[in-house]
Amino acid sequence: MSNVPSAPSSLASTLGALRASGWQSVPVKDEMRRNAIAKIRAGEPLFAGVLGYENTV
Repeated sequence: MSNVPSAPSSLASTLGALRASGWQSVPVKDEMRRNAIAKIRAGEPLFAGVLGYENTV
């Protein structure tokens, strides 16, 4: 039995549908920065699972 989740039906299934939804590509650098800022503001660890990171950086 597969444990792979299926995609929600609300996702765009064609390029035209994706463009019509208003989705815009974001550079990886900008996405990483946005995610890091959100985690810092929420008080969440930046790199959960990296042993010792919070104690040394």
